[in-house]
Amino acid sequence: MNHYPEISQLTAFAKATACTLSIVDKEFIANVSLIPVRFSIKQTTCTVLVEDEYNDLKTPNTLLHLELVLRELATLQEETDFLAWCKALGINASNNSLLTYYKDMVNTQLSLLQKAANPMPLRGFVTDYDFQLNAGAAQALRAVTNTNA
Repeated sequence: MNHYPEISQLTAFAKATACTLSIVDKEFIANVSLIPVRFSIKQTTCTVLVEDEYNDLKTPNTLLHLELVLRELATLQEETDFLAWCKALGINASNNSLLTYYKDMVNTQLSLLQKAANPMPLRGFVTDYDFQLNAGAAQALRAVTNTNA
């Protein structure tokens, strides 16, 4: 694991920000397949909707959970339009609660989280390529056991 700088950087982020996260057991927004994760950095807390295509949130690997949350935050930062964000995640844009979530995250929560994380970036550390193919750093990260972010 140590020969992947992405995992070292993710671990450094977890330590530097003293972030915490927990999976929310109840449905956050009706009829949406995204998993709600409560994410905190210092005094800033919000719920991040996470796409969990590979059921990674069902593992006890909190470092992997952190990577998923950071990837979602990066997606929210990159997709500056609600419809583009929905398309990127493959979700139905007609859900008003989802629009409210998106607006709150983009207009308020992202900047608060970034200030709390400063100078650490709010982005995933594993490349999309590795993550999609479960190769390299992603494969090593998924193999980590008993972690605490």
